[in-house]
Amino acid sequence: MMKDRTKEIILNELKNHQYSADFMAEYNLDKLFNIYCTNEIETYADLIKNHGEFVRVVIANMDLMDLSFLDGETMYDKSYHLRSLLWSRMQGFSVVNPVCYRGLKKEQDAYVSFVNYITSKRDRVLDVGPGRVPLSSIMIASDREDGVVGAMDWLALPDDVLKRFKVKGYRQQFRFDTKTDDCDIVVANKACDAFPAIVSNCSRSNKAYFMKLCDCFAPGGEIKGWHDCLREFDSRIKFDGSGYFATNLDMTPNQFDKALKENGCMGG
Repeated sequence: MMKDRTKEIILNELKNHQYSADFMAEYNLDKLFNIYCTNEIETYADLIKNHGEFVRVVIANMDLMDLSFLDGETMYDKSYHLRSLLWSRMQGFSVVNPVCYRGLKKEQDAYVSFVNYITSKRDRVLDVGPGRVPLSSIMIASDREDGVVGAMDWLALPDDVLKRFKVKGYRQQFRFDTKTDDCDIVVANKACDAFPAIVSNCSRSNKAYFMKLCDCFAPGGEIKGWHDCLREFDSRIKFDGSGYFATNLDMTPNQFDKALKENGCMGG
């Protein structure tokens, strides 16, 4: 349930400003969602609860909004269109709500455990592709100093909320020319098409990296399709026995396999 105080703030925002479905407007849905997050999310538990009430409150008060952006549509269509736009703001929460999160938690816990195993609390960690709500980054940062963990993705959470969890946000994709001066290691859990850029960038800048691969953009549609591709950027890259994990850390393949298993990391 949304906190009464948060609901009051959202309603006042809608009454006092001309919020619009047009994302180019001064008062737009992104701004409204950021206000919601700032007032609703204070603890880790707040992140994994159901946030659907934000959508319901805005839809129930859509008569207070400037919907001229949706001119030509019936009121029913405007409601449907607005609801879709609101849920798009909520996309990151859809994979961390209590129902979906159960299935991902074991895999994410293992990834975070391994990152903590290979780094010290002082190491500056850049977590690439953690999702719009960067739970893995928040978990890695939980017992570290402020600002040593960065999350790079199209983040849904505003900077003030990320700061509460000691995470620095980078709202961008990781590219071949991305600056990595502020980190000691780049880590990524199924970061889709970012793997070549991570390997190339880290190889050139002499940075450590650890990644769990996925087949979203894999050459040939298979995990091992990444292997030859990534070796072109770093001949020192090593893969575990399952083929899903890759790193340039100073350990043998057997040591890599053993450390992954000890931390619960599994392929797939």
